[in-house]
Amino acid sequence: MDNKLITSRFKSIIPEDVKKIMQIISGYGFYCFIVGGAIRNFLINEPIKDWDICTDATLEDLNTMFHDFNTKIVNKELGVMIVSLNNINYEITMLRKEEIRLKDSQKKNDHYRTKHTEIELLSNITHIDELLYDSERRDFTCNSIYYDNQYGILYFNNNLNDVLNKEIFFNGNPKDRIIEDPLRILRAIRFAAVYDFKINANCWNIFYSNKYLIDSIAKERIRDEFNKILNGRYFYKVAENILSFSIFDKMFGYNISDSFNFYQQHKYHKKTVFEHTINSLKLLSHINDLNLKLSLFFHDIGKKECAEIDENGCEHYYGHQDISANIALNIMNNLKYSKADQSIVNKLINKHSLDVAKLSNKKCKQLINSLGINQINKLILFMFCDRLSHQKDNLIDDIFEITQFRERMNNIINRKEPISILDLNINGYDLMKLSINGKDIGTTMEFLLGQVLERPSLNNKDELIKLSIEFNKKNKQ
Repeated sequence: MDNKLITSRFKSIIPEDVKKIMQIISGYGFYCFIVGGAIRNFLINEPIKDWDICTDATLEDLNTMFHDFNTKIVNKELGVMIVSLNNINYEITMLRKEEIRLKDSQKKNDHYRTKHTEIELLSNITHIDELLYDSERRDFTCNSIYYDNQYGILYFNNNLNDVLNKEIFFNGNPKDRIIEDPLRILRAIRFAAVYDFKINANCWNIFYSNKYLIDSIAKERIRDEFNKILNGRYFYKVAENILSFSIFDKMFGYNISDSFNFYQQHKYHKKTVFEHTINSLKLLSHINDLNLKLSLFFHDIGKKECAEIDENGCEHYYGHQDISANIALNIMNNLKYSKADQSIVNKLINKHSLDVAKLSNKKCKQLINSLGINQINKLILFMFCDRLSHQKDNLIDDIFEITQFRERMNNIINRKEPISILDLNINGYDLMKLSINGKDIGTTMEFLLGQVLERPSLNNKDELIKLSIEFNKKNKQ
């Protein structure tokens, strides 16, 4: 691809605020480059989320330049400052050299780039040493491409082609770079899941050999990377390798491989739990709903623990949803997920096996009350994905039942039928006027809700008062 054409196109999309920051830095006589994710995502036609800048200016210099701006030094040791313009944060980092363990050999291995001083399109740039050192200390070659206002797109070795070919290569020896920062294992996998980058076999083997280093990563950081991996459009492509190389086990602190590799001996499930799970998740590839994907990811991992074979040789998994939900909660709690996220995932997993065709209107309303309208929609989508990944001759019947269930739920919601105590046309103060007090108030309200769920027409104050009096009169006899 023509470098001038790339430069011209990239230059045309640079935000005005980024141009302003670069002009200020350049105006003080310092070098200034856009680097990293913005250029990478531009080259692979992905949305640009962040615009990062690097410069040979020091933090003291930057403080002087941006004294009238909203700034924050986030890492003094590494020279990282945030400048905020129009409520958007821009990270500025000092060009720096780090002691990284690079091979002395000039050859290029098929799984990493070794130290190499050949520079393309950079022969007349006087500040190249600083840029080369900065490039070498970055994790992957795809993140080591720069833009300069004067010289355009700048790169070393084969970095540009690595991005265009969507291949992950480390700057230097992968093992050494992973020892420096084990999170790079998960970052590489994230790029594969989110952007469809390829990770070659040698890298996967190095990940496996060094997976023990994941134990040293903060749980919150593992959680954040896993969320991005799971939510990636191409997660289904990389998931098998994550499982095969035991990365899931290390991330979760739990031997989930045994649960996922369990082969189901059931007429509707002639595949492993993992194969069924990934087929289900593949249907959500273009949907950005983390809790829904977490629920699908964990929904069958309890099957191995409860599998039993009947007299006809058919395998059953009674109660697997409860076991799966408990395992999911333990893993999510270990990774510091919020209680709210844990609660949603727990409820979705617990309810995913409901026989919706047998649910009464009252049960449907109780389900809406328990989950909430937003989660009901997630549960229905969950059920569609789960059932579509079954191996059933009568799959069309399942889909029809779920479709009918969705219509019933939508009708209840659209009619705004009462589904909770808050929807009753009576409250605790009304009951106190009837000399109903203490625990009897809660018991009476629950009774009234049960009556109204079955017969919405009862939800008027006169009827509810009458029912309350009769209910408490019977309870005192």
